[in-house]
Amino acid sequence: LFLQHQLTLSIDMPDAAIRGAINPLWFERALTNIVVNACRYARTQVRIRIGREDQYVFVDISDDGAGIADADRERILQPFVRLGEQAAGSQPHFGLGLAIVVKVMKWHHGRVLVTKCTELGGARFRLLLPALEP
Repeated sequence: LFLQHQLTLSIDMPDAAIRGAINPLWFERALTNIVVNACRYARTQVRIRIGREDQYVFVDISDDGAGIADADRERILQPFVRLGEQAAGSQPHFGLGLAIVVKVMKWHHGRVLVTKCTELGGARFRLLLPALEP
């Protein structure tokens, strides 16, 4: 097996249980789309952080890649939008992955936020879901 490059993956989870209602099949699809993109565009690190903020459960997926320009952060979530060049060696994509994530999060009464990860320097995708009480 030939690796193009190696990444460090870190997962930060709270000690106490947090709960949100999800459809496992569709939430897995949304999460996979974001994590695959993070791995594709990261230089050396991908970080997943799970927590609770106010009435929401959040899942942050961050990387240390080039990030996404402020002007493109909303546009990238629309169908058939792809920014710039594809990562070296990647297969062609049609720009549906992030649009699917947005639709899945709407089905879950949640949303997707795209920002810059201040710690790693690349993109941060935050999936927000309504929290359930323990």
